[in-house]
Amino acid sequence: MADDEAGANPGETDKERVDRELIELLNEVRVALPGVQVLFAFLLTVPFQQGYSKLTEFHKDMMLAALLSAAVSIILLVAPTAHHRILFRQANKQKLLFLANRLLLAGTVFLAASISISVFVVTDIFISRLWASISTALLAALVAPDGRYEDPLFPEPLIGPAAIRDGVAPAIADIRDLRIPVKLIAEHGDTAICEASFLSELASGDGRLDFEFAMVVEMRDGKIARLTEYFDASPFQQ
Repeated sequence: MADDEAGANPGETDKERVDRELIELLNEVRVALPGVQVLFAFLLTVPFQQGYSKLTEFHKDMMLAALLSAAVSIILLVAPTAHHRILFRQANKQKLLFLANRLLLAGTVFLAASISISVFVVTDIFISRLWASISTALLAALVAPDGRYEDPLFPEPLIGPAAIRDGVAPAIADIRDLRIPVKLIAEHGDTAICEASFLSELASGDGRLDFEFAMVVEMRDGKIARLTEYFDASPFQQ
């Protein structure tokens, strides 16, 4: 039967209403609590996973925030049950009901925060890896079958789209927050020259990259015949 504007069923006494609403609230807690417990248990295991050391400090801080939010959510969701035991037979259920309602709402907010942070971290990592895959795939698609890629970090040139894709992908996958301010672009016939800065964070958390580089691209029949990068590789070899 529908509730009236005061929230009570017709013919229902104040005591019956408080008892009903308290039972409904505790049932809602039983629905929300298992979900946050599973999330909390998962977040507790994250630091012990093999790939955790590869996360950036930002991602680690976010995962810690998600863990703490889940912990606070559990405390707030369990509090009404504990409070109910503390006030056992003290004839103050209405006060308990209003306090438990506020605790449940606060716990739901922290649960939402924990879920949102966890999804953000996973999505951010996934998008980074997706970006690396797309970038290397596009690069390979633009390279001629015998195209060459020369880089100071590679002892031998990478020849062919497959070799370039497989060689470049691991390096790009470790790059986060990439910025490439271009200083100069020049073109002469089928050859283009670009001078720019390379600024990025490392997904492994080992620091950041900040260096100047030049790139020479030689085209043939609409494909990259040769791509050569020039920069000081000594910092990478230390």
